[in-house]
Amino acid sequence: MNNFTFNLRTVVHSGASSTAAIPALFKAKGAQRVLLLSDKGLDSLGFVERLASLFTAEDEVKLAGIYTDIEADASCLDINRALAFAKQVNADSIFSSRRWQRY
Repeated sequence: MNNFTFNLRTVVHSGASSTAAIPALFKAKGAQRVLLLSDKGLDSLGFVERLASLFTAEDEVKLAGIYTDIEADASCLDINRALAFAKQVNADSIFSSRRWQRY
C-alpha cells in the first residue's frame, strides 16, 4: 500500500445572506458547471429549489444538474451513482447540501 496524506480544508461562510454568495464562491474557484447534491427530504421542503434558483441569475456559473437520490447514510452505491450522474451532466464542481443526522 502506498502512503499518502489527505488534507481537507473546511471553510464556513455564515451570515444573513450567505447563501446568495454561493454562485460567486464557485466562480472564484473557476467552476462553470455545478452539480447540486441533496436528498429527497430537503427537496420536499423546497430547499433544493431555493438553492437551484441562486444559479439562474449567474451568467458564468451554471447549475449542471440536481441529484437527490442519496440516502441519509450514503452507501458506496449512492456515491457511485452520484458520481456517474456528475459525469453524465459534465459537472466540474459539486455543491452538497444535506441534513445533519443525529446519532
